[in-house]
Amino acid sequence: MLPVLARLGPVTIGTHDFFTILGLLAGFGTYYRALRRDGILGGPIATISVAAILGGALGYTLSTGDYYAAAIPLALAIGRVGCFLSELPLGTPTSPPWGMTVSPEAAAAFPRCPGCGGPMHPSMLYEIGFHLGAFALITTRGPLLPVRGDTLKAYLLAYGAFRFGIEFIRGNEVQWLGLTGPQLVLIPLVAWLAIHFVRQLRSGIYQMPQPIPAVA
Repeated sequence: MLPVLARLGPVTIGTHDFFTILGLLAGFGTYYRALRRDGILGGPIATISVAAILGGALGYTLSTGDYYAAAIPLALAIGRVGCFLSELPLGTPTSPPWGMTVSPEAAAAFPRCPGCGGPMHPSMLYEIGFHLGAFALITTRGPLLPVRGDTLKAYLLAYGAFRFGIEFIRGNEVQWLGLTGPQLVLIPLVAWLAIHFVRQLRSGIYQMPQPIPAVA
C-alpha cells in the first residue's frame, strides 16, 4: 500500500489525492481537445461546460454530453489507480491466481479490512480495465449512437451495471437487503437510463433511413 506518494518538506502528497487531481486534469484535457477538434471551443461552450459541472443550467440548446463520454472514463481510470494504491480492502477473498494480498502492517492501518488475511479480488483493477476499454472504444469509434448525448448515457448505463456487479466482490459493507450503499444508489440511476433507451428503441430513432429508390 502506498497512501503517501511523496513528501516535499512540510508538504505531504497523498496518493489518492494526486491521482484524483491527475484524473480530473486528464479528463478536462480530453474534453476540451474534443471541443477544439470539432471547432466549437469558445466562450459560449465554456459557459455551458461550467454550468454543467456546477449542476446544469436552463436555456442552453447545445448538448455537450458526448464530449464527456471519453473524458469521464479516462478520468475515472486514472483516479482508480489512486484507490488501488491507497485503499483497503481491495475486494472480497478469492482463490484464483490473480488474487492479491497485502502485508499485515498495511491492513492494520485500516479500521475495517475484511479479507486482508489472504488473497483478495483486485476490484479496482477490474474497474480500471473497464474504463480504459470504454475510453478506447469511444475515442476510436467516435459517438457510438446517432442521438446527441446518448453515447454518454450508454457509457453511464454500462458502467452503472458493471459497478453494481463489482460491488458484490468489492468488500463494501452491506447496508440493506444484502446490497451495499453504492448499489442502492445505482438502482434508480440504472433503471432511469434503461427506461430511456427502451423509449429510444421503441421510437425507432436509431433506425437508419431507408434508401430512396432509384427513379427508372
